[in-house]
Amino acid sequence: MSRTRNLSTGNIGEHFLHLAVPAGIGMLFTTLYNVVDVFFAGLIGTDAQAGLAISFQAFFIFITFGFGLSAAMTALVGNAIGAKD
Repeated sequence: MSRTRNLSTGNIGEHFLHLAVPAGIGMLFTTLYNVVDVFFAGLIGTDAQAGLAISFQAFFIFITFGFGLSAAMTALVGNAIGAKD
């Protein structure tokens, strides 16, 4: 069963939603993960929350590279599928 989608025809808004909704859900869960961390660190103390605030910067840098790599791979795979490679 083929699960390919021709993005060159049809409603652009629908295609956008099919691509954007999973990415948005992923970002939502990433943010919720950090909110829960801050909550439980708050039960320990302000020093624990400060440590999390510092580590979040590095965490989001890695997440940003991951999303960028994912977007690049999506474009490359789409080009390969379009070229029938």
